[in-house]
Amino acid sequence: MSQFVDLSHVYHWAGREYLLHPISSGLLHTTWRVEVDNEPCAILQKINVQVFKRPNDIVFNLELLNKYLQENNSTYSIMLPMLTQSGDRNWWQDENTCWRAFPFIKDSITIERVTSVEEAYNAAYAFGHFTAQFHSFDATQLKVILPDFHNLSLRFKQFSDALQSGEGQRIQKFETILHDIQSYSWLMHYWGHEINNKLPVRVIHHDTKISNVLFQRNAGAPIVIDLDTIMPGNIVSDIGDMMRTYLSEENETSCNWEAILARASYYSNIIEGYKKAMKGILTDAEINAMPMSGIILIWMQALRFGTDYLLGDLYYGATYPEQNFDRCKNQLYLLKSYIQIQDVKIAFDSWKSKYVRQ
Repeated sequence: MSQFVDLSHVYHWAGREYLLHPISSGLLHTTWRVEVDNEPCAILQKINVQVFKRPNDIVFNLELLNKYLQENNSTYSIMLPMLTQSGDRNWWQDENTCWRAFPFIKDSITIERVTSVEEAYNAAYAFGHFTAQFHSFDATQLKVILPDFHNLSLRFKQFSDALQSGEGQRIQKFETILHDIQSYSWLMHYWGHEINNKLPVRVIHHDTKISNVLFQRNAGAPIVIDLDTIMPGNIVSDIGDMMRTYLSEENETSCNWEAILARASYYSNIIEGYKKAMKGILTDAEINAMPMSGIILIWMQALRFGTDYLLGDLYYGATYPEQNFDRCKNQLYLLKSYIQIQDVKIAFDSWKSKYVRQ
Protein backbone atom coordinates (compact mmCIF):
# COMPACT_ATOMS: atom_id res chain seq x y z
CA MET A 1 0.00 0.00 0.00
CA SER A 2 2.85 2.40 0.73
CA GLN A 3 3.75 2.42 -2.95
CA PHE A 4 0.59 4.41 -3.70
CA VAL A 5 -0.57 6.83 -1.01
CA ASP A 6 -1.97 6.77 2.51
CA LEU A 7 -5.69 7.51 2.19
CA SER A 8 -6.67 6.86 5.81
CA HIS A 9 -7.40 10.54 6.42
CA VAL A 10 -9.32 10.98 3.16
CA TYR A 11 -11.99 8.26 2.72
CA HIS A 12 -14.00 6.48 5.37
CA TRP A 13 -13.04 3.02 4.10
CA ALA A 14 -9.33 3.85 4.19
CA GLY A 15 -9.15 3.61 7.98
CA ARG A 16 -9.51 -0.16 7.64
CA GLU A 17 -7.28 -2.71 6.00
CA TYR A 18 -7.84 -2.60 2.27
CA LEU A 19 -6.36 -3.91 -0.95
CA LEU A 20 -5.88 -2.23 -4.33
CA HIS A 21 -6.29 -4.28 -7.49
CA PRO A 22 -5.06 -2.57 -10.71
CA ILE A 23 -7.57 -2.06 -13.52
CA SER A 24 -5.70 -1.90 -16.79
CA SER A 25 -8.48 -0.99 -19.23
CA GLY A 26 -8.25 2.79 -18.83
CA LEU A 27 -6.05 4.72 -21.25
CA LEU A 28 -5.59 8.01 -19.40
CA HIS A 29 -5.92 7.55 -15.65
CA THR A 30 -4.34 4.96 -13.34
CA THR A 31 -7.16 3.00 -11.73
CA TRP A 32 -7.61 0.46 -8.93
CA ARG A 33 -10.51 -1.50 -7.50
CA VAL A 34 -10.57 -1.08 -3.72
CA GLU A 35 -11.49 -4.07 -1.57
CA VAL A 36 -12.26 -4.05 2.15
CA ASP A 37 -12.80 -7.42 3.85
CA ASN A 38 -12.62 -9.07 0.41
CA GLU A 39 -15.54 -6.99 -0.85
CA PRO A 40 -15.18 -4.28 -3.55
CA CYS A 41 -16.22 -0.90 -2.18
CA ALA A 42 -14.74 1.78 -4.44
CA ILE A 43 -12.85 2.62 -7.61
CA LEU A 44 -9.75 4.72 -6.95
CA GLN A 45 -8.11 6.81 -9.66
CA LYS A 46 -4.93 8.82 -10.01
CA ILE A 47 -5.76 11.54 -12.50
CA ASN A 48 -3.67 12.24 -15.58
CA VAL A 49 -3.10 15.96 -15.06
CA GLN A 50 -1.01 16.16 -18.23
CA VAL A 51 -4.20 15.64 -20.25
CA PHE A 52 -6.75 17.10 -17.80
CA LYS A 53 -4.90 20.24 -16.84
CA ARG A 54 -7.85 21.78 -14.94
CA PRO A 55 -9.38 18.85 -13.04
CA ASN A 56 -11.60 21.08 -10.93
CA ASP A 57 -13.45 22.03 -14.11
CA ILE A 58 -14.59 18.41 -14.36
CA VAL A 59 -16.02 18.57 -10.85
CA PHE A 60 -17.69 21.89 -11.72
CA ASN A 61 -19.44 20.32 -14.70
CA LEU A 62 -20.62 17.27 -12.78
CA GLU A 63 -21.97 19.30 -9.88
CA LEU A 64 -23.72 21.70 -12.26
CA LEU A 65 -25.42 18.83 -14.08
CA ASN A 66 -26.32 17.11 -10.83
CA LYS A 67 -27.86 20.33 -9.51
CA TYR A 68 -29.94 20.61 -12.67
CA LEU A 69 -31.24 17.06 -12.26
CA GLN A 70 -32.16 17.68 -8.62
CA GLU A 71 -33.90 20.97 -9.34
CA ASN A 72 -35.97 19.26 -12.01
CA ASN A 73 -36.83 16.28 -9.77
CA SER A 74 -35.26 13.90 -12.22
CA THR A 75 -34.96 10.22 -11.40
CA TYR A 76 -31.81 10.08 -13.53
CA SER A 77 -28.52 10.14 -11.66
CA ILE A 78 -24.93 10.60 -12.74
CA MET A 79 -21.95 8.97 -11.09
CA LEU A 80 -20.24 11.52 -8.85
CA PRO A 81 -16.93 11.20 -7.02
CA MET A 82 -17.26 9.95 -3.44
CA LEU A 83 -17.27 12.49 -0.65
CA THR A 84 -14.13 12.66 1.44
CA GLN A 85 -14.29 12.57 5.23
CA SER A 86 -14.33 16.37 5.17
CA GLY A 87 -17.42 16.37 2.97
CA ASP A 88 -15.59 17.52 -0.15
CA ARG A 89 -16.33 16.01 -3.55
CA ASN A 90 -13.38 17.59 -5.29
CA TRP A 91 -10.05 15.91 -5.97
CA TRP A 92 -7.78 15.05 -3.12
CA GLN A 93 -4.31 16.32 -3.96
CA ASP A 94 -0.99 14.93 -2.78
CA GLU A 95 1.76 17.30 -3.93
CA ASN A 96 1.32 17.26 -7.73
CA THR A 97 -1.01 14.26 -7.89
CA CYS A 98 -4.81 14.32 -8.00
CA TRP A 99 -6.85 11.43 -6.59
CA ARG A 100 -10.53 10.61 -6.53
CA ALA A 101 -12.78 7.66 -5.75
CA PHE A 102 -16.13 6.45 -7.07
CA PRO A 103 -18.56 4.04 -5.44
CA PHE A 104 -18.31 0.48 -6.68
CA ILE A 105 -21.54 -0.61 -8.39
CA LYS A 106 -22.30 -4.23 -7.50
CA ASP A 107 -23.56 -6.70 -10.07
CA SER A 108 -22.18 -4.61 -12.93
CA ILE A 109 -19.64 -5.26 -15.64
CA THR A 110 -17.74 -3.40 -18.34
CA ILE A 111 -16.76 -4.89 -21.67
CA GLU A 112 -13.87 -4.04 -23.98
CA ARG A 113 -15.37 -5.06 -27.31
CA VAL A 114 -18.87 -4.98 -28.76
CA THR A 115 -19.85 -8.53 -29.68
CA SER A 116 -23.61 -8.28 -30.30
CA VAL A 117 -26.14 -5.93 -31.82
CA GLU A 118 -27.89 -5.83 -28.43
CA GLU A 119 -24.76 -4.38 -26.82
CA ALA A 120 -24.50 -1.77 -29.57
CA TYR A 121 -28.18 -0.85 -29.19
CA ASN A 122 -28.05 -0.65 -25.39
CA ALA A 123 -24.89 1.44 -25.38
CA ALA A 124 -26.30 3.86 -27.95
CA TYR A 125 -29.49 4.10 -25.93
CA ALA A 126 -27.49 4.81 -22.76
CA PHE A 127 -25.52 7.67 -24.33
CA GLY A 128 -28.60 9.09 -26.02
CA HIS A 129 -30.56 8.82 -22.78
CA PHE A 130 -27.80 10.71 -20.97
CA THR A 131 -27.87 13.62 -23.45
CA ALA A 132 -31.68 13.65 -23.47
CA GLN A 133 -31.77 14.37 -19.72
CA PHE A 134 -30.24 17.77 -20.40
CA HIS A 135 -32.33 18.76 -23.41
CA SER A 136 -33.49 21.97 -21.68
CA PHE A 137 -30.13 22.68 -20.03
CA ASP A 138 -27.92 25.43 -21.43
CA ALA A 139 -24.84 23.38 -22.34
CA THR A 140 -22.76 26.51 -22.85
CA GLN A 141 -22.62 26.83 -19.04
CA LEU A 142 -20.26 23.84 -18.94
CA LYS A 143 -16.51 24.23 -18.85
CA VAL A 144 -14.69 23.07 -21.97
CA ILE A 145 -12.46 20.28 -20.66
CA LEU A 146 -10.49 19.48 -23.83
CA PRO A 147 -10.59 22.48 -26.20
CA ASP A 148 -11.07 21.58 -29.88
CA PHE A 149 -11.17 17.87 -29.05
CA HIS A 150 -13.44 17.04 -32.01
CA ASN A 151 -12.72 20.11 -34.11
CA LEU A 152 -12.29 18.75 -37.65
CA SER A 153 -10.97 22.05 -38.98
CA LEU A 154 -8.16 22.05 -36.42
CA ARG A 155 -7.31 18.38 -36.99
CA PHE A 156 -7.07 18.95 -40.75
CA LYS A 157 -4.82 21.99 -40.25
CA GLN A 158 -2.58 20.03 -37.88
CA PHE A 159 -2.31 17.28 -40.47
CA SER A 160 -1.54 19.73 -43.28
CA ASP A 161 1.12 21.43 -41.15
CA ALA A 162 2.68 18.06 -40.31
CA LEU A 163 3.03 17.31 -44.01
CA GLN A 164 5.28 20.34 -44.22
CA SER A 165 7.18 20.12 -40.93
CA GLY A 166 7.28 16.37 -40.21
CA GLU A 167 10.16 13.95 -40.53
CA GLY A 168 11.39 13.63 -44.11
CA GLN A 169 11.38 9.85 -44.44
CA ARG A 170 7.96 9.63 -42.84
CA ILE A 171 6.55 12.26 -45.19
CA GLN A 172 7.90 10.26 -48.11
CA LYS A 173 6.32 7.02 -46.83
CA PHE A 174 3.03 8.80 -46.23
CA GLU A 175 2.80 9.64 -49.93
CA THR A 176 1.52 6.08 -50.47
CA ILE A 177 -1.77 6.85 -48.69
CA LEU A 178 -1.91 10.64 -49.06
CA HIS A 179 -4.35 10.53 -51.98
CA ASP A 180 -6.78 8.43 -49.93
CA ILE A 181 -6.63 10.90 -47.06
CA GLN A 182 -7.04 13.96 -49.26
CA SER A 183 -9.92 12.49 -51.27
CA TYR A 184 -12.16 13.25 -48.29
CA SER A 185 -11.06 16.87 -47.91
CA TRP A 186 -14.44 18.09 -49.19
CA LEU A 187 -15.74 17.06 -45.78
CA MET A 188 -14.27 20.32 -44.51
CA HIS A 189 -17.01 22.17 -46.41
CA TYR A 190 -19.66 19.80 -45.09
CA TRP A 191 -18.34 20.23 -41.55
CA GLY A 192 -18.37 24.02 -41.75
CA HIS A 193 -21.80 24.41 -43.34
CA GLU A 194 -23.85 21.49 -42.03
CA ILE A 195 -22.36 20.64 -38.63
CA ASN A 196 -20.97 23.84 -37.13
CA ASN A 197 -23.80 26.05 -38.38
CA LYS A 198 -26.88 23.85 -38.06
CA LEU A 199 -26.56 21.40 -35.17
CA PRO A 200 -27.66 22.49 -31.67
CA VAL A 201 -25.14 22.55 -28.83
CA ARG A 202 -25.92 19.80 -26.32
CA VAL A 203 -24.39 18.09 -23.29
CA ILE A 204 -22.17 15.53 -25.01
CA HIS A 205 -20.05 12.73 -23.52
CA HIS A 206 -17.32 12.82 -26.22
CA ASP A 207 -15.86 9.37 -25.41
CA THR A 208 -18.45 6.72 -26.18
CA LYS A 209 -16.26 3.63 -26.34
CA ILE A 210 -18.03 0.56 -25.01
CA SER A 211 -15.92 0.38 -21.83
CA ASN A 212 -17.57 3.64 -20.74
CA VAL A 213 -20.89 1.84 -20.32
CA LEU A 214 -21.58 -0.07 -17.12
CA PHE A 215 -23.86 -3.00 -17.88
CA GLN A 216 -26.04 -4.49 -15.15
CA ARG A 217 -26.00 -8.26 -14.61
CA ASN A 218 -29.63 -8.11 -13.45
CA ALA A 219 -30.71 -6.60 -16.80
CA GLY A 220 -31.03 -3.11 -15.36
CA ALA A 221 -30.46 -0.05 -17.52
CA PRO A 222 -26.82 0.52 -18.53
CA ILE A 223 -25.00 3.38 -16.77
CA VAL A 224 -22.80 5.88 -18.57
CA ILE A 225 -19.48 6.30 -16.76
CA ASP A 226 -16.17 8.15 -17.19
CA LEU A 227 -17.73 11.60 -17.38
CA ASP A 228 -14.47 13.56 -17.54
CA THR A 229 -14.96 14.60 -21.16
CA ILE A 230 -18.50 15.92 -20.76
CA MET A 231 -18.67 19.37 -22.30
CA PRO A 232 -20.65 21.35 -24.88
CA GLY A 233 -20.78 19.69 -28.29
CA ASN A 234 -23.03 18.10 -30.87
CA ILE A 235 -24.32 14.58 -31.39
CA VAL A 236 -21.87 13.87 -34.22
CA SER A 237 -19.15 13.39 -31.60
CA ASP A 238 -20.96 10.66 -29.68
CA ILE A 239 -22.66 8.85 -32.55
CA GLY A 240 -19.54 9.04 -34.71
CA ASP A 241 -17.34 7.67 -31.96
CA MET A 242 -19.69 4.72 -31.51
CA MET A 243 -19.60 4.05 -35.24
CA ARG A 244 -15.82 4.21 -35.22
CA THR A 245 -15.34 1.88 -32.27
CA TYR A 246 -18.31 -0.53 -32.41
CA LEU A 247 -18.74 -1.50 -36.05
CA SER A 248 -15.61 -3.52 -36.79
CA GLU A 249 -14.51 -6.71 -35.09
CA GLU A 250 -10.94 -5.42 -35.54
CA ASN A 251 -9.69 -2.62 -33.30
CA GLU A 252 -7.75 0.44 -34.44
CA THR A 253 -4.36 -1.28 -34.07
CA SER A 254 -5.22 -4.17 -36.40
CA CYS A 255 -3.22 -4.67 -39.59
CA ASN A 256 -5.54 -7.43 -40.80
CA TRP A 257 -6.74 -5.11 -43.54
CA GLU A 258 -9.29 -7.35 -45.21
CA ALA A 259 -11.02 -8.01 -41.87
CA ILE A 260 -11.57 -4.31 -41.06
CA LEU A 261 -15.24 -4.24 -42.02
CA ALA A 262 -18.14 -2.13 -40.77
CA ARG A 263 -21.11 -4.28 -39.73
CA ALA A 264 -24.34 -2.81 -41.12
CA SER A 265 -26.52 -4.46 -38.45
CA TYR A 266 -24.50 -2.79 -35.70
CA TYR A 267 -24.84 0.55 -37.49
CA SER A 268 -28.63 0.29 -37.63
CA ASN A 269 -28.85 -0.68 -33.95
CA ILE A 270 -26.77 2.32 -32.91
CA ILE A 271 -29.05 4.62 -34.90
CA GLU A 272 -32.19 2.96 -33.53
CA GLY A 273 -31.01 2.97 -29.92
CA TYR A 274 -29.91 6.59 -29.98
CA LYS A 275 -33.09 7.80 -31.66
CA LYS A 276 -35.31 5.96 -29.22
CA ALA A 277 -33.45 7.42 -26.25
CA MET A 278 -33.76 10.95 -27.60
CA LYS A 279 -37.57 10.50 -27.89
CA GLY A 280 -38.26 13.01 -30.67
CA ILE A 281 -35.76 15.57 -29.36
CA LEU A 282 -33.50 15.36 -32.40
CA THR A 283 -33.79 18.12 -35.01
CA ASP A 284 -34.02 17.38 -38.73
CA ALA A 285 -30.44 18.57 -39.15
CA GLU A 286 -29.27 16.13 -36.48
CA ILE A 287 -31.12 13.22 -38.03
CA ASN A 288 -29.60 14.05 -41.43
CA ALA A 289 -26.14 14.15 -39.84
CA MET A 290 -26.36 10.75 -38.17
CA PRO A 291 -25.07 8.65 -41.09
CA MET A 292 -22.30 11.20 -41.73
CA SER A 293 -21.17 11.19 -38.10
CA GLY A 294 -19.15 8.02 -38.54
CA ILE A 295 -17.47 9.43 -41.65
CA ILE A 296 -16.45 12.57 -39.77
CA LEU A 297 -15.07 10.78 -36.70
CA ILE A 298 -13.28 8.01 -38.62
CA TRP A 299 -11.64 10.46 -41.03
CA MET A 300 -10.74 12.74 -38.13
CA GLN A 301 -9.03 9.87 -36.34
CA ALA A 302 -7.14 8.95 -39.51
CA LEU A 303 -5.90 12.54 -39.63
CA ARG A 304 -4.83 12.39 -35.98
CA PHE A 305 -2.93 9.12 -36.39
CA GLY A 306 -1.34 10.44 -39.58
CA THR A 307 -0.31 13.67 -37.89
CA ASP A 308 1.28 11.81 -35.00
CA TYR A 309 3.19 9.53 -37.36
CA LEU A 310 4.54 12.46 -39.38
CA LEU A 311 5.66 14.28 -36.22
CA GLY A 312 7.40 11.28 -34.65
CA ASP A 313 4.74 9.64 -32.46
CA LEU A 314 4.65 12.44 -29.89
CA TYR A 315 1.01 12.04 -28.80
CA TYR A 316 -0.12 8.42 -29.14
CA GLY A 317 3.29 6.83 -28.90
CA ALA A 318 4.09 3.62 -30.76
CA THR A 319 5.28 0.11 -29.96
CA TYR A 320 7.00 -0.10 -33.37
CA PRO A 321 8.12 2.65 -35.81
CA GLU A 322 5.25 2.35 -38.29
CA GLN A 323 2.39 1.84 -35.84
CA ASN A 324 0.69 5.21 -36.26
CA PHE A 325 1.05 4.91 -40.03
CA ASP A 326 -0.70 1.53 -39.76
CA ARG A 327 -3.34 2.98 -37.45
CA CYS A 328 -4.05 5.65 -40.04
CA LYS A 329 -4.39 2.98 -42.78
CA ASN A 330 -6.67 1.01 -40.45
CA GLN A 331 -9.06 3.96 -40.19
CA LEU A 332 -9.05 4.45 -43.96
CA TYR A 333 -10.04 0.80 -44.47
CA LEU A 334 -12.81 1.20 -41.89
CA LEU A 335 -13.99 4.39 -43.57
CA LYS A 336 -14.23 2.74 -46.99
CA SER A 337 -16.23 -0.14 -45.54
CA TYR A 338 -18.47 2.18 -43.53
CA ILE A 339 -19.40 4.14 -46.65
CA GLN A 340 -20.69 0.94 -48.25
CA ILE A 341 -23.53 0.69 -45.70
CA GLN A 342 -26.62 1.60 -47.70
CA ASP A 343 -27.92 4.57 -45.68
CA VAL A 344 -24.40 5.94 -45.28
CA LYS A 345 -23.63 5.65 -48.99
CA ILE A 346 -26.81 7.53 -49.89
CA ALA A 347 -25.93 10.35 -47.49
CA PHE A 348 -22.25 10.37 -48.49
CA ASP A 349 -22.96 10.56 -52.23
CA SER A 350 -25.61 13.24 -51.73
CA TRP A 351 -23.39 15.54 -49.67
CA LYS A 352 -20.35 14.88 -51.84
CA SER A 353 -22.26 15.95 -54.96
CA LYS A 354 -23.08 19.21 -53.20
CA TYR A 355 -19.67 20.06 -51.76
CA VAL A 356 -17.06 18.41 -53.95
CA ARG A 357 -17.47 21.19 -56.52
CA GLN A 358 -16.44 23.88 -54.02
